Amino acid sequence: MTAPFVQTDNFDSDAHHFRVYEPVVQEDVEWLYPIAEEYIKLLTHHEAPLTMLKPVTSEAVMDLLTVQKYMRKASIPSYKKGNFNVVRSDFGELLCYMLLEKEYKTLFGVKSIFSRELRDAAGRGIDAIGIEMGDVLTLVLCEVKVSDEKPSPPRVVDYNEDCLSKQHRYHLAHLAEATKDKIWRAALRTRDEDVAELLMAAAIYLEEQELDKLRIVVCNVLIRPKSKYTKADFGSFRTQPVQYDPADIRFLIACVPDNVDVIIKEWYDVIQNIDEVSA
Repeated sequence: MTAPFVQTDNFDSDAHHFRVYEPVVQEDVEWLYPIAEEYIKLLTHHEAPLTMLKPVTSEAVMDLLTVQKYMRKASIPSYKKGNFNVVRSDFGELLCYMLLEKEYKTLFGVKSIFSRELRDAAGRGIDAIGIEMGDVLTLVLCEVKVSDEKPSPPRVVDYNEDCLSKQHRYHLAHLAEATKDKIWRAALRTRDEDVAELLMAAAIYLEEQELDKLRIVVCNVLIRPKSKYTKADFGSFRTQPVQYDPADIRFLIACVPDNVDVIIKEWYDVIQNIDEVSA
């Protein structure tokens, strides 16, 4: 599904991309519906066909609609207030997938929102690992942050212990070690054979340090209230891009029309009230 965002600012410099996006419609919650639908679709994905159930301890048959309701209840995380709310981080990660698929045709072999072990706990590792075809194979290492902070850039960009800058510099400093292993894990969990093959090739290029065959992109997706966004939000990624050699930089800021917690609560209400997604 296409992300309901349009580009409003562009500060690209050579191979580095610094872009800003806003929702297509901002007057009400209409723009949140396609994001909610994509979230439900992703979390309730099932490999086996969904059918009516006949529990072994009962003669009654459970109809398909009832099965879907149980499945959604088990799949959708609980909403909790605060910065460590998994629904908050899921919103950012989902926008990462949707923006990159729309704007760059990025392929994701596995999406951690769906594959994490616990429903109500965020996954570990690189937030999203993408792959792109072109003149040269492109590996996209994505990290996502959500911030209501007034300072620009917010601390999640350059200053926190787990800030975007430190995360990406770690990935780049350990390309042939920890980063390569994470690419392998993503490849092995990928269902699409073509995408899995591309991820495996990227992992081997990293291990063999054949970076002439692989373009690396460090990608950030930052969710910000429009009222707090400034050009300085790109932080060191724009002012000191040499820190991230040999990678190209892709920094996308998604501006939302209200404080993040307000938007997340509105989005979660849409999720709870939206019609059942067909199985």
